[in-house]
Amino acid sequence: MHSISPYLIKTYDRNLAGPHDEKYCSLDKIRGNNLIDVVDQFTAIFIDTFSKVEEGEKKSFKFSDINRTDTEIYGYMQFGVYGNASEIHNISSGEKVYDKKVDESDINKFFFYFKILPGSRAGFFFSQNIHGNGIKSEFSKKFNEFYKNKTKGLNLQFNPFSSKNLLKDWYENANVKEIKINEFSAGHVKEIADQLHESFAEVTFKPTKRNSFFGKLSEVKGKSDIITILSQYGKKVSAVAELNGKKRTFSLSSEGEPLSAIEIDEVVDIIDGNPTFDSMETEVRKISEEFQGELDF
Repeated sequence: MHSISPYLIKTYDRNLAGPHDEKYCSLDKIRGNNLIDVVDQFTAIFIDTFSKVEEGEKKSFKFSDINRTDTEIYGYMQFGVYGNASEIHNISSGEKVYDKKVDESDINKFFFYFKILPGSRAGFFFSQNIHGNGIKSEFSKKFNEFYKNKTKGLNLQFNPFSSKNLLKDWYENANVKEIKINEFSAGHVKEIADQLHESFAEVTFKPTKRNSFFGKLSEVKGKSDIITILSQYGKKVSAVAELNGKKRTFSLSSEGEPLSAIEIDEVVDIIDGNPTFDSMETEVRKISEEFQGELDF
């Protein structure tokens, strides 16, 4: 249900001296700005009240619980969709408990974390996913509107992070325990999800025998004919792989995003279905430290 997606962040500045592939700013010196300061200033604008995004699907967001040091900043982006009236039901009794109005939104708290190193031209952004959905696209879009103004036209790139060194062990040795189709779009399952309005269907395939698996990650990834068929029925096909007691989700349908998410349900404290802030901070820091050794930029 809960996972973390890692992204590599960097800023290209064509006015810098040197070869094309070296014209990236140190993230603590971006035309006189430190990235952590800029993120801090951006989130401060949306601390107290929800901001509405009305183009296309109507959305609302604000930030809370922001913490920072000189090299990191993290907290919650509270995010939801509004614009249609619906009903809230008790799933145990089936009874309606509330009529949700058109200007009300079901808000989820998504944890995010930025990490930079002094003098480095690349850093990390980690964002929480709930049922496979996250806030990276919304965050990066709104943030870059602010960032371009602060840096006189520059853009902060958010690229899915993958490391050949880190991934090699997973590809060769991790066992695939589940295969998932996210936002399933076929048959009666899709119809039911549509009738529930703000919901989507996720189909999960598991081996018939308990404690068995579909094969090594490299083997499953190589079954392109099966992946092609599954991709016709949803937005994304992914594999949940396990290695040394850890679970991570890998995309099977996109060559550009091999590491989709890091499963965290079993390593964080969960209250009322949500990870606690302190346990999220601890776990994401561990992941960040693991990945820092892969920064060669």
